[in-house]
Amino acid sequence: MAEVNREVLRDELATVLEAALVGTGKPAQAVYGYRRGDFQGMTAIVSVLSEGSARHNLPREEGNKVYLGLYLFVLYSDGADWNEDDAEDCLDEIEALIAETLAVYRRHPGYWQCIDYADRSTREATLIIGGVPYILEHIPLEATYY
Repeated sequence: MAEVNREVLRDELATVLEAALVGTGKPAQAVYGYRRGDFQGMTAIVSVLSEGSARHNLPREEGNKVYLGLYLFVLYSDGADWNEDDAEDCLDEIEALIAETLAVYRRHPGYWQCIDYADRSTREATLIIGGVPYILEHIPLEATYY
């Protein structure tokens, strides 16, 4: 496979995750292939971002790697119908669906030969986005291509 632009992998992963996470009965309202500054009160959003590359000029057995980050933003509480318990449940459901989706798309010809968690996910501090509190979890991914 020729050198790839990380944007291609990021956009494809966003498309794959959107199909798994967004829609009737699914936990997220949107998946973006970029960072959003305001979620307009949505309860659950996933952003797919580029986080670096490890490319080699000479052929190597382990291939070239592109690092992507999944950022899961879940509304902490709206003070009425959505509370902290809903937020935790939603965050856990999204993470589990991401793991299932990555297992199905571990190899995705034309995009990557292997994609997997690069490390454990981490829970970040609650953030205020557009005046609304969101829980944030970061999932680092490593995509390999040859």
